[in-house]
Amino acid sequence: MSPITGPPSGPPDRIAPTAATPRSSRPRRTNQSDTQKSAHYQDIQYLRDRTRLRRALAQDRIRFAQRLPALLTHEGWPCSRGRLLSVSGQRWACSLALPPAALANVEAVFALIAVLDEQLAVIDAELRQRARSDPRLQALCTIFGVGPVLAAHLLAEIGQADRFRRARQVVRVAGLDPVVSESAETRRRGKLSKQGSPELRWALVEAAHHACQRRSPDHSLYLAGKERSGSKRAALTVARKIARRAHHVLAELEQAA
Repeated sequence: MSPITGPPSGPPDRIAPTAATPRSSRPRRTNQSDTQKSAHYQDIQYLRDRTRLRRALAQDRIRFAQRLPALLTHEGWPCSRGRLLSVSGQRWACSLALPPAALANVEAVFALIAVLDEQLAVIDAELRQRARSDPRLQALCTIFGVGPVLAAHLLAEIGQADRFRRARQVVRVAGLDPVVSESAETRRRGKLSKQGSPELRWALVEAAHHACQRRSPDHSLYLAGKERSGSKRAALTVARKIARRAHHVLAELEQAA
């Protein structure tokens, strides 16, 4: 029988540390994808701010232009808005024998319209310059009725195409989907929901108005809708098709990148 031995007198054995993976061979965590997404978001947000400002300035210009004929008609000088906005029309309006208050109002409106035109020209020039180098805008410009400015509006509101699972979701985001009312066995499509981006809806309808031209690929669709429901509903039908087309164009470009 072996004698009971006590604890060892030397220091306890230590577990040898495992060899650490060299720092240089470890996979580094990179945030390149997050950086690209952040840059893309900032780019779209800047474009959205510029296009929405442009839309607001254009709406202000329309309101002031509509005010001019009302001012002159009230003073006994009826005229069309198109005539007043020309250079000769402005000279004619400012040369009228108007009361001092009315003349001051007319000159003020003309001055405001001139300032708005100047700012709109600056934004339009910026958007056209951007369209020369941005492949997304160039791809959208291939859609009939879409120019550089409207392409910028569409891209600013649609953004990244892969955030939509289906192209018809862009139609819903624009508020162009009709409200469907159901009762018992009847199902009826009513007015537009308009529960979306008014800027996107405006841009799509603006592009759809070009479908009245014979060379438009949607001309037959427009004529059929116009005969059935009128020109306004025909333009809305074409606008929905342009929305789906814009999504397909951007999605194909993103997949190819």
